[in-house]
Amino acid sequence: MTLSDATGASPITVAIQSFEQQLAALQTILGDGQESAAIATAITALQTTFRQLLLPLAPQHPDQTPVFTEMNRHLRLLAVDATFLRTARQAATQQQRQAQIDNRLQQLAGFAEVLKTSLC
Repeated sequence: MTLSDATGASPITVAIQSFEQQLAALQTILGDGQESAAIATAITALQTTFRQLLLPLAPQHPDQTPVFTEMNRHLRLLAVDATFLRTARQAATQQQRQAQIDNRLQQLAGFAEVLKTSLC
């Protein structure tokens, strides 16, 4: 499968843009205070985008292996945070989990920026 857009952008550029769009959508969902199920669904979609579009390009960019590894780790932890958010009963715990998710999203945005800066 080749990945490019109508402008002829490189596959890594298209993959990073798609990842960033889903990341922004997830941040909006989190900011809007939507149900934890909607947040979990958006996290799953973000993980899928990473695994289908970005991760297959990692072997072509071995110098960025630590960035891909950290992104994958943060996405797994994000899924755990979403599970904890769904099971949280107290408002304080829910706020704490949402803050943790927001923090991870900001870190993922930073990793995406590193990839964009170094590879695009």
